[in-house]
Amino acid sequence: MDPLTALRQIAFRLERTRASTYRVQAFRTAADVVARMDPKILKARTQAGALHAITGIGEVTGTAITEAVRGEVPTYLRRLEAEQTDPLVELAVCKLTTMRGVAPKLLRRESHRG
Repeated sequence: MDPLTALRQIAFRLERTRASTYRVQAFRTAADVVARMDPKILKARTQAGALHAITGIGEVTGTAITEAVRGEVPTYLRRLEAEQTDPLVELAVCKLTTMRGVAPKLLRRESHRG
């Protein structure tokens, strides 16, 4: 799974459950960091276990990135998916987080319109 998509989906799902703003922001910040990184450098840092040394990536977000780089769906995302089973939300999350030009701010605004 693409790490950027995974982080964005986690942040979106956390917002849908009204998780703490700090937690949502942690995943959004990590997504911003990943978006600015060269994929080869990200993979090399992941393999070296050096993600936590990057400003904006913490232990939990680093674990999600590591699992995604390995091609897995991050455990954190799987847990959130299991808690949220609305098929329309599933479709929206998949579509919106993979569209180019859809900013996290727009996703937050639209997710609160419910």
